[in-house]
Amino acid sequence: MPCKTQACSGTDSWCQICAPTGSSITFVAIGTVGEVLFASARYDGQELVAGAPVAEVMTTVKPDRSFLTAAYVFSNGPAGRGELHERCTTSKTKKLDDLRGDDGLRRHKICGV
Repeated sequence: MPCKTQACSGTDSWCQICAPTGSSITFVAIGTVGEVLFASARYDGQELVAGAPVAEVMTTVKPDRSFLTAAYVFSNGPAGRGELHERCTTSKTKKLDDLRGDDGLRRHKICGV
């Protein structure tokens, strides 16, 4: 299964992450300095994390512009570092963004294309 996210092209510079509308995307938090997890995540108003912090969240890409608003928790506190990835297969991911323990609340701009 190939990755679904793609380079954002065109004149809309607002978009950080682009994917076909209607595609199912699994976002993965991967620690590079300590562990990082999603403490909460909302996509276009829908809560994606139920219960304890998780390493992965899944959503379906909506048309046009939406936010993935995520609060991350880092085992190394402010010194923690990580990356947001798309899970493409059980063994392959694609890096989408850098994460920092001193900036644990992020709004990732996603565009359905």
